[in-house]
Amino acid sequence: MDSSRKRSEVLQYYKDKGVDIEEDKDDQDTTDFQKSIKSVKNILADHLVKSEESKSEEDNYDKIIVLFPFEGRIDHTLSNIHTLCKNSEVLKVEGKVVDFILMDSSSTMQCLLPGTNYIK
Repeated sequence: MDSSRKRSEVLQYYKDKGVDIEEDKDDQDTTDFQKSIKSVKNILADHLVKSEESKSEEDNYDKIIVLFPFEGRIDHTLSNIHTLCKNSEVLKVEGKVVDFILMDSSSTMQCLLPGTNYIK
């Protein structure tokens, strides 16, 4: 089976599960992680507009957890850490910064923003 057919089958599998699939083949200047952050920002902004009428506990976002293996190419790992820190303060919901966390099976990473930070 060729790789394009496998890719098509994988995409269809996730579409059938209700996952939104976005492809941005034209943008080769940003990483997939940066594209994902942009997408999350748009989703949060849309959610805030839609949830103005009906507020509930489920509408509160306080964390974004990105599952990311801290192994492999060091340049990819450093790029993702840089992207995490660069975007940590940008991800806000109603003026409150959303915790942005990289996590794998043995490590957790989060950039601490200026000011007082409490680690529990």
